[in-house]
Amino acid sequence: MLRIRALNSWRAAVQDAGRGCLQINDIIPADHCLHDVQDMSTLNHPRAD
Repeated sequence: MLRIRALNSWRAAVQDAGRGCLQINDIIPADHCLHDVQDMSTLNHPRAD
């Protein structure tokens, strides 16, 4: 949640005339630094649905 808020405030500062636009599970456009993005499609958590 903190990461979403931080990214939302960053996007609000640089886009959309200061309006934040991200919600939980939104698709985030790749207009930010992707160095910390990890492919988790092969991982599975035992408590996930």
